[in-house]
Amino acid sequence: MTLDRWNPSEDDKLKELFPHATDQELVKTFEKTISAIKARAYRLGIKRDRFMLQRLMKERSRLHWQKVKAAEEETMGKPSLIKLHI
Repeated sequence: MTLDRWNPSEDDKLKELFPHATDQELVKTFEKTISAIKARAYRLGIKRDRFMLQRLMKERSRLHWQKVKAAEEETMGKPSLIKLHI
């Protein structure tokens, strides 16, 4: 496995896009994992825009509750697998 190094033009593009782009947009643009992108942004001192952070938090919360709701609907009417220790 080889390391995919960042070049100066990618750094410039990251400085331009990172504050306002979504995780999906960044992954598509740079063809790197979101972890690698966030690590590079941290090293370069680039931060997210406050409004983007709020948007990302809302989206993550929405996705979390969608998963919770789907799990609840999936288990409706089925016996609980939880064992109570009394």
